[in-house]
Amino acid sequence: MFLFSVKTSCRGKFKIIDSKVKVSAEVASLRPDLQEISSFAAPPQAVKDVITAVQLLLGKPIHIATDWKEARKVLKAGKDDIVRQIAQRAVEQVDLESALKAKDIIKNYTEARILGVSRGSAGLFRWVTTTIEAVESRCGGDSQRKEGK
Repeated sequence: MFLFSVKTSCRGKFKIIDSKVKVSAEVASLRPDLQEISSFAAPPQAVKDVITAVQLLLGKPIHIATDWKEARKVLKAGKDDIVRQIAQRAVEQVDLESALKAKDIIKNYTEARILGVSRGSAGLFRWVTTTIEAVESRCGGDSQRKEGK
């Protein structure tokens, strides 16, 4: 389970206040699975979509978020690997636009479907969906207006 401490509004520039994304041991346990994901020269589309959504929520621009070579760099263990970035990411740092883009990318997937393709991607998928829900909760009705509903 991923836990968030949400204390800011959706409007204006986001400031890191006192809250951090509190990530359970689940994220740290993803490391071995990330090796599997990074070993794909040409990953299944579901894996690419999950990684793209993760990258967007981590603040990467779309042209980097969709670049598999860039994704493979952060999937490998190191100073700036994806697990560290996730652990340091405060939900307040995720803007609504990025969350909605990520939501659109993964809209046709379920956790079970992702799990059938890649175990490591399923853990990341859970983080993505939890983060999107937290951003939408923080932003209240703004997410519905932005989606045109």
